[in-house]
Amino acid sequence: MAIDLLIPRDPSAFPYSVYLIGMAKGWIFEYPFETYPIDVGPPAVAKEEEPVDPQEAVAELARIFQLLSRQNAASADAQDTETPST
Repeated sequence: MAIDLLIPRDPSAFPYSVYLIGMAKGWIFEYPFETYPIDVGPPAVAKEEEPVDPQEAVAELARIFQLLSRQNAASADAQDTETPST
């Protein structure tokens, strides 16, 4: 199945994308390597994303950098208070 995944083959040689393989007799398996396919349905379709406004992206990055700089300053202050003074 791994090779089938790497080869650009459409359709796949395997009709199902998930298989339950028994390694020994027990539970629902009568013998080792007994295989049951599991139908998980078709792949999920990704919805189309809206285009990102460049100004909005810059503003969001500025907010992230501001939060990171606050966290760095807070951790530096915490380290300063934890070090013993001589």
